[in-house]
Amino acid sequence: MEDGDLYVNKVAIEEALFGVLEEECRLEASAGKPATKQGVYLLLRSLLLRFSEAWFQESVKKLQQKRDARSGRLDPDGYFHLPGRAELALEVQRKVLPQFGFQGSKEGSSDMIRHCSAFLGDKDVAQMFDAINKKLGMSSAARQRFRKLAGSFEDAHTRQPYETPCSLK
Repeated sequence: MEDGDLYVNKVAIEEALFGVLEEECRLEASAGKPATKQGVYLLLRSLLLRFSEAWFQESVKKLQQKRDARSGRLDPDGYFHLPGRAELALEVQRKVLPQFGFQGSKEGSSDMIRHCSAFLGDKDVAQMFDAINKKLGMSSAARQRFRKLAGSFEDAHTRQPYETPCSLK
């Protein structure tokens, strides 16, 4: 498993190298919710890059410190539940989700997670989920717990074919 910061750098390099493909993927995304692995990957990558911004990371650290100070100890649950995180993440999601056919709301965020979970069987998508959750302040154990929970939504959606002109392979 890759370190979250290394993964962000890898994504940034891919963005520079595959910028032309990104426009084709954005056209797919503008048509509604992503229907392919590449569309889901682009959505998750957009979220990861924004969650990696310094202001966001500082805010997550403050939420963790506040939670720890209130309880008098480090979170034994690995910050699976972190008060204030959903509202903080929604600041980013309000801007990103509508570009991919989802409402920029709490309901849109839940819908996006359920939708993207159908692609968790793909290594790249699974790694992106983990990298995002690391940026959201979750420990490794909490990230695995989240992926398991999200994987339970997988059956709710039909997998779509991966072949598109947006292939990053």
